[in-house]
Amino acid sequence: MELLLPGTAEPGASTGVAGLKAHAHAGERAAILAALDDQERNVTAAAAALGVSRKTLWQKMKRYGISR
Repeated sequence: MELLLPGTAEPGASTGVAGLKAHAHAGERAAILAALDDQERNVTAAAAALGVSRKTLWQKMKRYGISR
């Protein structure tokens, strides 16, 4: 077992803010797609399930290239 020093990452792990943002965006996009599928593509119901406003969901869908 290898000990890691504080401030170091595991070998092969993505480092930096850009990597974290990419993972966060991928997770958010996946959550939006899942909510839309669960709600039969109903944006109002998907927004409610995600706990965001319909406007916010529309903005995020546009950002991630998700069509209704």
